[in-house]
Amino acid sequence: MANIGVISDIHSNFEALKTALKILDQEEVSKILVCGDIVGYGRMPNQCCALLRSLEDRVVAVAGNHDWAAIGRLDYFRSFSPGAIQAMNLTIAEIDESHLQWLSKLPLYTQWSAIQISHTAFCNPERLSYLDMDPESLVVAKNFKKMKCKIGCVGHSHVPALLRKRYGKIVEVKSPSGPYLFHDDEQLLINVGSVGCPRTQSGLGSLVVLDQDEQSICFHTFRI
Repeated sequence: MANIGVISDIHSNFEALKTALKILDQEEVSKILVCGDIVGYGRMPNQCCALLRSLEDRVVAVAGNHDWAAIGRLDYFRSFSPGAIQAMNLTIAEIDESHLQWLSKLPLYTQWSAIQISHTAFCNPERLSYLDMDPESLVVAKNFKKMKCKIGCVGHSHVPALLRKRYGKIVEVKSPSGPYLFHDDEQLLINVGSVGCPRTQSGLGSLVVLDQDEQSICFHTFRI
């Protein structure tokens, strides 16, 4: 099977999205999984939606909380920060109706091949709450149990992280920057970070490339 790319939290950052897609093309990725928040914050929601829609044969996407806010399924005035509220008001004023209709059809979670994707969590994804990637967390343990696949990918926190569950024990893979070779008898929970609005100290965007043949995971970072 060819390489699979996983991205999240584009947040209407068109230049960052183009950079991420260029990296995925260089990695010869044939399928791109998008873990939500395609819009929000940035000023180019139409361009981001149009680009992903033009790749519909390659893209499998789920909705995030900002996508839900844009289509009116989330009362963002109660849950967003003042800056995020202002940005969402601009998004709603600018985004084309056809893109809103496309966003409205995206599920909150889905499965492709042996990979499950969601924006926030696999337990009660409609709550759109943050999934703390603490290996000692009971919520993390519940999400591993909820996973129907070997690999689960999420976003939302804008911070990349990798957890593995093997022999019933959950541990954090401390250095996800290099290729990680996974075993047949383990499950993986991956936060792929953010393409367009990173919250790491480095300020770098991030994405993940999965090679199911080689059973490897590689985080890629880039300047936005």
